[in-house]
Amino acid sequence: MTTVGQLLIEDNSNIGTVRMGELFWVGGTLSLSNLSSLASVNFSSLYLVSNYSLNNLPILSTLDSSFTKPNTGSTFQRLNNLYITDTSLTDVFPFYDSYGHIDRLYITGNSRLSAISFPNLLTVSYELIIMNSSGSSNVAFAALNDTGALTISNAAKIDFPVLEEVNTLLNISNNPIRSLNLRNLAYVDHDVVIMDNPGLDTLFLPELSYIGGDLNLSSAFNVSLPNLGSVRGNAALDLGDYSNCSAVPASVVQGTWTCAQDSTKSSSSTPTPGASGTTSSSSTGLSGGAIAGIVIGAVAGVALIAAGVFFFIRRKRANPQNTVQTARPKEGMSDDGRNEVPQMAEMHSPDRGAVNHQDRPAEMHSPERGAAKLQRSPRGGPVELHDGRADARHELLGETAVYEVAGDGPER
Repeated sequence: MTTVGQLLIEDNSNIGTVRMGELFWVGGTLSLSNLSSLASVNFSSLYLVSNYSLNNLPILSTLDSSFTKPNTGSTFQRLNNLYITDTSLTDVFPFYDSYGHIDRLYITGNSRLSAISFPNLLTVSYELIIMNSSGSSNVAFAALNDTGALTISNAAKIDFPVLEEVNTLLNISNNPIRSLNLRNLAYVDHDVVIMDNPGLDTLFLPELSYIGGDLNLSSAFNVSLPNLGSVRGNAALDLGDYSNCSAVPASVVQGTWTCAQDSTKSSSSTPTPGASGTTSSSSTGLSGGAIAGIVIGAVAGVALIAAGVFFFIRRKRANPQNTVQTARPKEGMSDDGRNEVPQMAEMHSPDRGAVNHQDRPAEMHSPERGAAKLQRSPRGGPVELHDGRADARHELLGETAVYEVAGDGPER
């Protein structure tokens, strides 16, 4: 057997060995999966396969596959996708030195895998994911120049000496590494996440100039990003001390720039002018519901004030004198509107003193003419005041009597 379209050996607990020394080419998928007793695999002549999957092989520790074209010595010609998950492999030989391009590379959940090295791999089109291998594993891609998503966790050492571009996400988290040096990385098209690496004290990205999404950094106390010119999303920094946040200037961040000073202090947040996203707020800011409630309350208050002013102006226009004034009774009028003569105990003339008005006739003193006599006429008739002359008359209308005053009054 030299070529097949696909080869699937799966879900069998009795298979202990797979040996196909004459298999050269698999056009589709070669899958070994859920073989709990599989301990040995031999594809010594295989040099071309589209998708190679090794999954859930708990006791498989070695592979015997040359990935070299028979009788030519040339290296493996094609491998589109390689998946190695949940095995007991201690290294990735013979894959590591066989090809220059791959679409997807998944190496996850291999607890005994201590060395992950692909020295001749140049490009990864879509995803390069290395996760949950041995905590002492060394990850090395000596020739890798660009990749799609790059995710690495649980690695003791990470080495990408010539990597220049990550075309989607860069995520290096939960690694027991002391330092991270991506010395040639210049461009990341999406987010950069370097978080939860508890031993990390040095992060060196001297050529990184562009991040197309968010930047999330934590646990790296010494950060060097001297050429960073643009972060298109937000920047969230937790670098142990506020001064370390200066490695990422707020001026290059188009979204929100946030720096957590330390674990006991609240974060400091700075909105950057021209940000295309939501205006920033600190971790202690108001929630969206609280802000909405404040806005609605303010609008309702303004509406009530405006309505009050409108009705006040309208009422004032309808009643110009909107205040009640209590009119004092006119002189000579009682509170109920009837005429009456003021009851005066004394009336004073400027020169002569008081005029007494009692039951007896009163005398009024004129400054020039002397005394005048006030005589009451019969009920209902006039009372005349004579000073010996009757040149003019003035009538005072009372309730029950009319008083007539005769004298030399001033001309009118």
